[in-house]
Amino acid sequence: MMFSRRISLAVTALAVWAILVAPASAQPAAWVAEPDPAWTDLFDRDSGWTGADGIYSIPLGGNERPGSAAGGRTLFVFSDTFIGEVDSSGVRQDGTAMVNNTLAVLTGGVPDPGEMNFLYRADENGDPASLFVPRTPSAQPDHWYWLGDGVAIDGMVHVFGLRMRSASGIGFATDGVAIVSFPVSANPGRPLQTESPLFLPDDGIRGDIIFGAGILNNTAAAGAPNPDGYIYVYGTQNDQYIKKLVAARVQPADFLDLTRWEYRTDTGWSGNITDLAPLTQRVSNELSVSPLNDGSGRFVLVFQEDAVGRYVSLRIGDGPVGPWGPIHRVFECPEPQLDPDLYTYNAKAHPSLSAPGELLISYNVNTLDFWDHFRNADIYRPRFIRIHRADVTDRTAAARATPMGLAASPNPCNPRTSISFSLPVAGAAHLAVYDFCGRRVRDLLNTDLQAGGHTVDWDGRDNGGRPAATGVYICRLVAGAEAQTVRVSLVK
Repeated sequence: MMFSRRISLAVTALAVWAILVAPASAQPAAWVAEPDPAWTDLFDRDSGWTGADGIYSIPLGGNERPGSAAGGRTLFVFSDTFIGEVDSSGVRQDGTAMVNNTLAVLTGGVPDPGEMNFLYRADENGDPASLFVPRTPSAQPDHWYWLGDGVAIDGMVHVFGLRMRSASGIGFATDGVAIVSFPVSANPGRPLQTESPLFLPDDGIRGDIIFGAGILNNTAAAGAPNPDGYIYVYGTQNDQYIKKLVAARVQPADFLDLTRWEYRTDTGWSGNITDLAPLTQRVSNELSVSPLNDGSGRFVLVFQEDAVGRYVSLRIGDGPVGPWGPIHRVFECPEPQLDPDLYTYNAKAHPSLSAPGELLISYNVNTLDFWDHFRNADIYRPRFIRIHRADVTDRTAAARATPMGLAASPNPCNPRTSISFSLPVAGAAHLAVYDFCGRRVRDLLNTDLQAGGHTVDWDGRDNGGRPAATGVYICRLVAGAEAQTVRVSLVK
């Protein structure tokens, strides 16, 4: 989409970048967070798939280790999705449809739009339609699937389908949870749908319990640093005003045998789902649990604090089910400061798409005014940030500087600057300029290059040939599985 019509972030640069973040607890947090404009821009589209809710990523090869996506394909899972056309001013055009769920497949580990393929069905009239429609014994004709997290096991993808129905209040409610399964190598077609016991309705004492919020594949096949052979599936206990984390586990070979699942209790594991106990609280409907991959054997729980809120937050745990430490707020989402109708939610990590030493995290943006989605198509799509530990900042920066050495001179510039870098091997390279809010301003390079040193000039103009405003810009180079950024100050 044209950058000129994107949401303008009327906040300070420090608030957007959240360089050294403060925790909700009294202890200082050693985490650094910054927007990742290239991943955010991957989902900024004008035609066909133009925005969606509920993003999850599933490495189809099963390897979850940071950096592993470079050699394979990643499946993205979405729920409510807009299909249609968007004009240059950001207005959705007549004929736009919303469907309940879609998918996309990315080849490689970098956010290259040319390697992204979005998947949705057409109905008998040729109109866009959801990929998955409930067909389990308990499904009713008016039910639909909201898709949860998923996992690839032995050539099959298993995605949690929350079976939804219309209800008073917010307009919908969960009526059950199924597992939707299909081969990794084929179009989903008509997948296997397995009805599960992974949903407990509100019993008047506690709220309903819904599994599928997140999955941790803690196996050697997934590249887990300390594998115990289990796949952990997380859910939420939705008590009034507060969401609590619950967990189950199963061995990969038994994933579709729901009699083999175990549920975490106060004292251990039980085969009875009614014995489970909450592990922590203030989490969101969608979340993630990932190994820290720092040799500590610990895990990081990423979520949106209090389900819908300004903060992307995390807790550190000693194991896949905790115990979990205090909340650390790692990023304050800027969108709610723009309009009281905007809200952010459902933060989660994408380990296989993350660079070693970092964690790529998405969150969603929505509005209380549904018609805003048609007036401004930029609202309804995921945003991405990346975080890393402050105590590895220098080490990570040094590692990145070695292969590419991205630099700009003069810096500050008025208005022209030369951006230089060195590629260790020949291959595709993409260099673009983004403003401090993550909006793409200028594409400078998108081609195959030989190994060695290269220099590209930026004349201080945007893609439309207009002079860019005075301010701080981010030049980002993506080459192979590596990405590197440098800040450039434009002064006039």
